[in-house]
Amino acid sequence: MEIGIGQDGIVGIPSRGRGVIDLGYLEKQIEEDRKAGYLPFVVVANGGTTGTGAIDDISGIADICERHKLWLHVDACYGGGALLVEPRLREFEGIHRADSIAIDPHKWFFIPMTAGLLLTRHRQLEIEAFDVAASYIPGDDTVDPFRRGLPTSRRSTGLTIWMTLRAHGWNVIREAVERNIRLTSQLEDLLRDAGFRVLDGGQLSVACARWEPPGVEATVLDELQTRIAQSVVATGRAWFSTVKHEGVVWLRLNLVNLHTREHHIETLAELIAKSAQQCDA
Repeated sequence: MEIGIGQDGIVGIPSRGRGVIDLGYLEKQIEEDRKAGYLPFVVVANGGTTGTGAIDDISGIADICERHKLWLHVDACYGGGALLVEPRLREFEGIHRADSIAIDPHKWFFIPMTAGLLLTRHRQLEIEAFDVAASYIPGDDTVDPFRRGLPTSRRSTGLTIWMTLRAHGWNVIREAVERNIRLTSQLEDLLRDAGFRVLDGGQLSVACARWEPPGVEATVLDELQTRIAQSVVATGRAWFSTVKHEGVVWLRLNLVNLHTREHHIETLAELIAKSAQQCDA
């Protein structure tokens, strides 16, 4: 880990559904770690996982963090775009209680790579953590951008975000996010109708599906999903990946494009269904 914690310092918490943290296990693990002499200090909640789009019970996790005096970080790097859509705000209930939030505008704000944001309500702590003191750098009490993050000398990513918002406004982004979510739901329906098993509980713009012909071994089924994805990508008409969830491989279809429309979704569903039939033959 770049921040010096190391893999041994990270504790995975069991999840359910699309990958939502089990709050009972979380609190139990915190207590067990403390009894064992460890020092838990932060819980990372998900505001839309990249793999399946899962959104944790952020409010419930915030309660646990307050009881145990832990820092709450919310990873909304992908899912943060949904915060622009008012009906979706209830799915992120409690996010205002986070100590820090990560959002990548280059994902669902449709802004060119690379644009990442780290938000925190602890202004003074941020300054103390990232500030640099060098006699050869002039300055005053103003906290310049280069003093507010790890890579001091860097490109002006903030200007890219500002110019995009000035040129297009929040509504263009908001409408595209809403459209992506609606079209993803439509894609799930089309794949179900074509005989695919679709991962339930989708809230954002990630659809996960599996082609599961009867009588096929589990390992072969996983290989089949990969072949289907590769077959569709080879046509040059669509691109998507696979993801491993609940111990098996799923087709992972993530809509984060300003220009995706209904006819694209219909074409994609047809391509996937045709590829599944051919790969299964």
